[in-house]
Amino acid sequence: MRTTSRKRRALTVIAILVSAALVTGFGSVPFMKGFAAFLIVEDALQPAAAIVALAGQTPFREMEAAKLYRGE
Repeated sequence: MRTTSRKRRALTVIAILVSAALVTGFGSVPFMKGFAAFLIVEDALQPAAAIVALAGQTPFREMEAAKLYRGE
């Protein structure tokens, strides 16, 4: 029974180390930049009936949205 316990403990340690390596790898800057580049789409500006400024950096986003709406 001791060998089963040791094997289980060894597998647990290996699983934790592999998980930590994966989390570290996926959290790395090059991976995140590549993933972000995949998500970002930049289209040419087109006329719109409305512009919605989402949360963040208030009031700068709202000011930029107003400029875009006015066509500046």
